[in-house]
Amino acid sequence: MKLLLLLCGPAVMILIGLQGVGSVPVTFVLFYSWLLLVPLVDMLLRKEKKLSQAMRDCGLVFRRKNMYSGMSTGIFFFFLAILLGGYFFHSHVFHREKLQSLLIEWNFSGDHLIWLILILLSVNPFLEELYWSKYIQTAYSDFLYGIVLHLVSLPVRHSFVCLAV
Repeated sequence: MKLLLLLCGPAVMILIGLQGVGSVPVTFVLFYSWLLLVPLVDMLLRKEKKLSQAMRDCGLVFRRKNMYSGMSTGIFFFFLAILLGGYFFHSHVFHREKLQSLLIEWNFSGDHLIWLILILLSVNPFLEELYWSKYIQTAYSDFLYGIVLHLVSLPVRHSFVCLAV
């Protein structure tokens, strides 16, 4: 039961935010709160670890070499995949008018648009890796089992966004 809650919790937060409330900022708060607070509360309260030990267990130890390699590969693949792919294939993948009206309906526009985009580019990858690759795989320490859980839960999490569009 706990495993099902951990796997479906983020997807339920997206469902509540987009389908229930109909707001991207509310969805961000719900989703990222889950990704950050569930591992920290579990480690700090349930496992009674100190904050420094909990952060170390989550992989929050910064090393210069890791930062350089992560940033350089991230920037490279961002430009390669996102910008080039978006430039050449955006008209084939997205219906521009429908997408624009949906984003306005979800409050993904206006003054806070740049902050939402910055959160997607900086906070999202960090918290998703923290939750799925560190917390879930260490909570269920069998490596193969953790990978299978991740692969099974990935389409479930993203299907709520696709259903909304």
